[in-house]
Amino acid sequence: IGQGKDNARQYLKEHPELAANIEQRIRAAAAGHPLAFAEEVAEPAAVG
Repeated sequence: IGQGKDNARQYLKEHPELAANIEQRIRAAAAGHPLAFAEEVAEPAAVG
């Protein structure tokens, strides 16, 4: 449990532009903007 947590934290420290983008999207979603993530929504890949 939590094995990827440290790796994710380090990755975001190394890529501050991505961290800022994620933070902006989280704040927009929390503020009630329903389309905060709409531009990134894609169809899930078929499994099988």
